[in-house]
Amino acid sequence: MDRDIRGIENESKGLNRQVEGKKDEVLGAVTGDTSRELKGKLEKNVGKVQEKFGRKLEEIGDGKDDPGIG
Repeated sequence: MDRDIRGIENESKGLNRQVEGKKDEVLGAVTGDTSRELKGKLEKNVGKVQEKFGRKLEEIGDGKDDPGIG
């Protein structure tokens, strides 16, 4: 149960980071601010990793990865 909640939180935060990162990436590209653009790309990719981590925590909490269950 605890892993499910942490998984959902990480997934949600990861998606938010992706949106914020994409916003900064686009604004940086439009304004010619290479630093902001690169930071946005980094934040977007960190968000992808965090989202996937959250999904894995949910799967573990559900017992999907446990070969002894199901």
